[in-house]
Amino acid sequence: MGTLPHFDCYQVTGGGVKPTIPVTIVDRYGTYKPKLVSVKRICAPANKNGEDTTAPTNPNHEAGYFPSTTSSVTLATGVTVTNQFGTFTMDVRGFDRLLVPTAKTLVPPPPAPLPKGAIPHFACHTVANIKGPALNHTAVTVIDQFTSTAIPGFVRPSKWKLCVSADKNGEDPGAENKPDALFCFFAASTAAFGTEPLFLNNQFGPNQFANQPKATQYDELCVPSILP
Repeated sequence: MGTLPHFDCYQVTGGGVKPTIPVTIVDRYGTYKPKLVSVKRICAPANKNGEDTTAPTNPNHEAGYFPSTTSSVTLATGVTVTNQFGTFTMDVRGFDRLLVPTAKTLVPPPPAPLPKGAIPHFACHTVANIKGPALNHTAVTVIDQFTSTAIPGFVRPSKWKLCVSADKNGEDPGAENKPDALFCFFAASTAAFGTEPLFLNNQFGPNQFANQPKATQYDELCVPSILP
């Protein structure tokens, strides 16, 4: 696995493939056995401010699977996260979603799934009591396989997420100890996106027209980050 790209994450409707196998997730904050019910995000590699011109052709996507229930329990306090925007401290709360390595096309049939180890799984958590740089006026431009998006800044820290490297079903032992992370910042108002049909394939299987998800609006930018 090489350096993680930035990821543009879009809201998804329609659900896609629902996992039919039990899932056990281990990350640095605990062990979880959520019932994953639907895909609600698709995250595409992004070229932020011209830093990664190969990102729009990078096939390694992440699909965000959400659980049937969430928790607001505090798992860790005073966590430090560092990325291009600076250093942030925060409290980490309950499991919010699982990012699953996923292949994607906009036309049928769904592609072959990504090779094992192409990119990690990430367990995402809600965060609170965030201290760090103010980003509400930090403007960036991102280009991905869907479109070019001008983000005027990042707002609503209550919606930010910390996604940490995770071992799903024993497939990546030791992943919970890796410092690699994604810090997902909620974007301020962006231009209307429209709707794109998605044909996805990952470890849970391919989706066809009967359960076809659709990307709807731009939601967040996930920035490669490092944990101590």
